[in-house]
Amino acid sequence: MALFNSIRMGASGAEGAYEIERSLRFNSADDTYLEFTPSSTGNRKVWTFSCWLKRTKLGTNTDYLFSCNSVSGNNGIAALYWYNYDNTDDLSTYFDTPSSGDPYGRVIDDSRILRDTTAWYHLVWQVDAANTTQKLWVNGEEQTLQSSKNPPNVDYGVSFSGNLMRIGRSSFGSQVFNGYIAEVHYCDGQKYQASDFGETDSDTGQWIPKEVDGLTYGTNGCYLNFSDNSDTTATTLGKDYSGNGNNWTPNNFSVAAGTGNDSLTDTPTNNYCTWNLLDYVNGGFGTSWGAGARTANGALEMTASGKNTLWHGTFFKNSGKWYYESTGWNHDQIKGGWGRSATSAGTEFLNANCFTLNQNGQYQSNSPTGTAGGTTYGGSISSSDVIGCAIDLDNLTVAWSKNGQWGDGSGNWDETYDNASKISITAGYWTPTHIHGGSSAGQCFANFGQRPLTNDPPSGFKTLCASNISTPTIKNPTDYFNTVTYTGNNASNDITTVGFQPNLTWIKQRNQAENHFITDSVRGAGVQLRAAQQDQENDDSATFDAFLSTGFSLTGTGPAKPQVNDDTDSYVAWNWKESATAGFDIVAYNGDEDDTISHNLGVSPEFMIIKSRESSNDWMIWHHSVIDADNKVLNCNNGDGVSTSGSNTFIKSSSGGSYNVSSSTFKLGSSALVQDGSSNDYIAYLFDSVEGYSKVDTYIGNGDSDGTFVYTGFRPAWILLKHSNSSEHWYIYDNKRNTGNPLNLELNTSTTQDDGTFIGPDFLANGFKIRNSNSAFSTSGQIYLYLAFAENSFKYANAR
Repeated sequence: MALFNSIRMGASGAEGAYEIERSLRFNSADDTYLEFTPSSTGNRKVWTFSCWLKRTKLGTNTDYLFSCNSVSGNNGIAALYWYNYDNTDDLSTYFDTPSSGDPYGRVIDDSRILRDTTAWYHLVWQVDAANTTQKLWVNGEEQTLQSSKNPPNVDYGVSFSGNLMRIGRSSFGSQVFNGYIAEVHYCDGQKYQASDFGETDSDTGQWIPKEVDGLTYGTNGCYLNFSDNSDTTATTLGKDYSGNGNNWTPNNFSVAAGTGNDSLTDTPTNNYCTWNLLDYVNGGFGTSWGAGARTANGALEMTASGKNTLWHGTFFKNSGKWYYESTGWNHDQIKGGWGRSATSAGTEFLNANCFTLNQNGQYQSNSPTGTAGGTTYGGSISSSDVIGCAIDLDNLTVAWSKNGQWGDGSGNWDETYDNASKISITAGYWTPTHIHGGSSAGQCFANFGQRPLTNDPPSGFKTLCASNISTPTIKNPTDYFNTVTYTGNNASNDITTVGFQPNLTWIKQRNQAENHFITDSVRGAGVQLRAAQQDQENDDSATFDAFLSTGFSLTGTGPAKPQVNDDTDSYVAWNWKESATAGFDIVAYNGDEDDTISHNLGVSPEFMIIKSRESSNDWMIWHHSVIDADNKVLNCNNGDGVSTSGSNTFIKSSSGGSYNVSSSTFKLGSSALVQDGSSNDYIAYLFDSVEGYSKVDTYIGNGDSDGTFVYTGFRPAWILLKHSNSSEHWYIYDNKRNTGNPLNLELNTSTTQDDGTFIGPDFLANGFKIRNSNSAFSTSGQIYLYLAFAENSFKYANAR
């Protein structure tokens, strides 16, 4: 039957967007699940299961999402679940039949791992056992599956009269899913695809849920939206809205007020902050930090057993006023407040980077463990108290409340927020932070607004959720940056999938060693430079003959053909649109000009790449975060770390020690790499961070394959990164050569190699996480540089 829903405004703010009202939280410690036993038999070979989910636990043995019981013995089992093969969290399917060799295990062919816990996934599982096929979509994209895992042509236990089916737990065991589930459709006897349940938002590029219309649910199908949380019965929380009346029975859920409430407003259309499972081990504390750390109850409960532990939220903010609550502090080593991202090696969440309140009512800013040395703020705190944590990033202060009363700075909880003691902080990106600094077991519960707050936030303060993130200047990043892959044809070849007319295109052959090809609209289409070479520019417009309104045009002639268009060869092209809005400018200048060069960014550049067009010189890279002397430089065409060049300077420093870069100019030094005093021409590519679209920054390695988490504020599409002080390449990863995590296809600017297999980061909805302990990415305490561009702003991002 057709379904209609009057809720029309989603978190994206798009007019007419469909909104999911509630999700249901599943927690293994509570043994929460839904079950249904059909009273009549439907189709046992064909079905479609669709749901949105947010994972909150990784590395468990098995997490069952959907399953049915066996018919006899183990025969007839069908299931969709996560299995932790070699600590990989593989999405798997299971079909048990009377024959030997039952297909089960990792089902996605390219080893894609769905382990992003910062946002929501949409999964659609279509099974047609009659034709021995199955299909799987993740966020609207059909996955390539292993054919060996296809279902044999037998009757399964789904839709079988008297046979148990479950959501969130194995039907034949005790393995429970951990996370949030929303918007469940089970269609008995029907084969639907992702586009029947979701669509791409034309404004943002995000895959979003849509109001379903005209679906057939069959005999035992259902639609569960968990919107009625007046009770935990089959006719309320488990109610079927398909019109079939196939209500599911909830088990062990709670809708009572408090930390145990499993009916929450964290949904795919309004993603909320949780504790970040991917960011609890940080440089500066040593390897013992994070050992024994756990989250539960939808990553809102923090627990630790016998080890120092530090947790951060999934949201970081650098402006605005924000509030969350915490309760259940069960001993004096629990502390809560706010932490700022690191600014240099060894300082992460130390010194002025962390402001937390301990159980004695003292705040601390320079001691991650213990309660000694705190400064009096309010009175003591018990496990039943609700602590309000407020941060005002417009006025750079933090403050705390207990049960709605704010601290006066003299040991009392007796003030309104306006009169409360406010502690000064420094500017930066801040996130909710909790610390367990003792050897005994610790526990506390956070509420970021996904359930009703106990106390009202101060006026003007907001909770940490997608709907409260400001609309980014660039709603759809692919309007300004896009990666495309294509196949050469040794003939006329128009690449029209970029989506805009590029001003800078960088092409690399993927299946053979070949030079990089970099061309831009300022020097002219096809006039190219080679990233791994010192060579001067060449006019290869006979091969790359035009920038088009939605891409570029290639031919089958010219000496540069192997670089961009050899027959059947694979290529990747990275494309940028020049715009101050997007923080990108291309500047051509002459070597005998005045050393002050004008640009059109409108803000000071943070990252510059400069190359002589007429001399065989190195590529110069200037990164604002680490070049602390005006004779230091990084090169694009070799793997050297930050190096010096005697008295020759690259970007001049001013008398105050800062660099002579401004919103309209940058001042060159005396090095011939950037200015030779002759008539030679130069090209400069200038970049600046744009909130929700691009980021120029650094991170600190931790020496572990469970590497550093880096918040960018967006789901990356492309990243260029390098160890700042070591002979390592500038590595490039993107979202088109690897459509899922982990990213293991690398190219680099220092060589002509083809796609190399070298695991680097995972791309996440809010940033990236290093997944390799190699010194190229993760030497403990060392600084790494990166330039990144977005696929989606975090406000509009799904889990990857």
